[in-house]
Amino acid sequence: MRQMPEAARDGGRVADHIEQPHPSFFAERSGVLNPENLPRYGAQRYPASPALAHVVEHFWSVSWSFRPGISYDQRILQSPCINITIEEDAQGRRFMVTGLYRRAWLRALSGKGSAFGIRFRPAGFRLLTGLNPRDFLDTTLPVPARAPAALHSVLERIAAEGRVEQRALIADAELAAIAPEPDRDALLANAIVDELVANLRLRTGPGLAERFGINERTVQRVLNRTVGRGPKWISRWTRLQEVVRTLSFAPNYDMATLAAELGYADQAHLIKDFRLAVGQTPGAYLRSIGVSSQLPMA
Repeated sequence: MRQMPEAARDGGRVADHIEQPHPSFFAERSGVLNPENLPRYGAQRYPASPALAHVVEHFWSVSWSFRPGISYDQRILQSPCINITIEEDAQGRRFMVTGLYRRAWLRALSGKGSAFGIRFRPAGFRLLTGLNPRDFLDTTLPVPARAPAALHSVLERIAAEGRVEQRALIADAELAAIAPEPDRDALLANAIVDELVANLRLRTGPGLAERFGINERTVQRVLNRTVGRGPKWISRWTRLQEVVRTLSFAPNYDMATLAAELGYADQAHLIKDFRLAVGQTPGAYLRSIGVSSQLPMA
């Protein structure tokens, strides 16, 4: 993936860093299943400015226009972050919250439509909305009326702009204007998730807590308050995302080696974990996307 230009600010307005979007999601550890579909949706990703580093991971967009009778199922093993999307299709315009799913998130795309998304940092959703992330576990719901009026106004202003690049600019500037300063829990949640993502073999429990000079109960409390899931789930999910990324780029990679690299007890545990999340074994998943591999099919 090509490198983005350095962020620049002009009179407090974010500019240069967002002028050229990333061409795809391929190189990020996002757990995108069936990544060959992404060009069909015009998938793009736009970085957030440093002013939003504690609340927004990035912005993204997809758009599609398929002939009648044509549809594609898109599955994603989400990052441990909540998304708010502005969606437009035959049903009209909607502002939606997608929480963390315990299985691969699935969306069937047909007809014509688009979505512009805000992927929050682990602590960002709670900071900007004041909403409880546990209210959105395993579901996608409209942004509730009880969310701050300022947030609803920002979403309306983003939606009023038709050009995707301008939507990203507006979202960046407007969210920066209303984002509160992070508290200790917010900074801690971001740091813990960053550590789990960066160190996929890292075990949760006392060792993780000790890295931050806190106890296990604090780790549990902070993550449940900000993302709605505990450290064991986040650790497991980030490892599964790496499995998906490996299958996408190296379908013949030795699964026993991958299991050892990710800290699984053995290959069988990796395959079982993948099947529970995706609904297929790694080998069956590769067959479903037309890839021939030497992976075990059981």
